Amino acid sequence: EHGEEEEEEALQIDPEEPIEPFGEISTVLKAEGTLLVTGAAGGRPVEDGGVLCFADRAPLGKVSEVFGPVGRPFYLVRLRTPPPEAIPGARVYIATAKRNFLSVESLQRHKGCDASNFYDEEASAEEFSDDEAEA
Repeated sequence: EHGEEEEEEALQIDPEEPIEPFGEISTVLKAEGTLLVTGAAGGRPVEDGGVLCFADRAPLGKVSEVFGPVGRPFYLVRLRTPPPEAIPGARVYIATAKRNFLSVESLQRHKGCDASNFYDEEASAEEFSDDEAEA
């Protein structure tokens, strides 16, 4: 119970605290308490933990996962109960003091892996399939 109060406090945005446009809600999964927010085109990707809100500073939640293209990433927000104003198309803002940007350079240097092979290993070159190369 005490942890929930601290979490609610962390989501509060003071009236004088700057916010800026962040993106819009694209999907609401109420049963799972999950929202998918599409970042604004051309915006810098934000790390997990960024505090999101609506234009009136009503808290929405924290970014819990970032994925997709760097130029327009997707953000997963997990909530106990999505607020009624959390609907697809709703504009979302971010508290500028409660965000950190992802380093695009480090993302580009990092080699991704889907680890979908046996024992969660990367597929070998012989097993890799490129449909266009096969056609």
